[in-house]
Amino acid sequence: MARLLSTKKLTESQRQLVLNTNHSLVEYNAISTEVKPEAIPKRNIKNAIITSQTAAKICIKHQLMFKSVFCVGQKTANLLINAGYNVVLICTYAKYLSQILVEAYSNETFNLLCSTQRLNTIPSALTSAGIEFKEHHIYSTIPHYKSFSNQFDAVLFFSPSGVKSFFSVNTKTPNYLVCIGETTAQSAKKFSKNVSVSLTTSIESCIARAIKLLNNQ
Repeated sequence: MARLLSTKKLTESQRQLVLNTNHSLVEYNAISTEVKPEAIPKRNIKNAIITSQTAAKICIKHQLMFKSVFCVGQKTANLLINAGYNVVLICTYAKYLSQILVEAYSNETFNLLCSTQRLNTIPSALTSAGIEFKEHHIYSTIPHYKSFSNQFDAVLFFSPSGVKSFFSVNTKTPNYLVCIGETTAQSAKKFSKNVSVSLTTSIESCIARAIKLLNNQ
């Protein structure tokens, strides 16, 4: 029986994916988010860039008005589509979204709704291409530091911030670091060579990848 740690609290159905394999599971929230009301735009926006489910939920809750939305992540897009927003572009990663914006939307202006700890991928690409945009840091990411005395066979990571939070207080490197996407994996590779990426950017896919690794070790 292997020991698996999730740096995000799982739903009951997600938890059962692990427990049904007889591996043990420990879970905690390595990060949390805090809304910044003063940064939420008060006017209608023509082109919005939204790269996280957290940002999408804030926009929906505050009933922000967008003509067009450009998204990173299918689940982020689904939240917005189900809320009635006009999502015109969905990309798996920010770097792909940036490339398309530069190539096909260079005459447009954009508003990026994101975290105060956002990565520089999209702002850097738009700035280099001379595309006008404005950032709205509508939430912040807060680390929750928790140290573990036991060694884990695998740890699930869901964001670069989660990776940073975990390794800030844990020096023992797990056998496998399993990440939800390439961006998170790049952060994890600073701490281990044994980094694996889920097939899709979903928690379930991340769990499945970890179980496969643990079953074969």
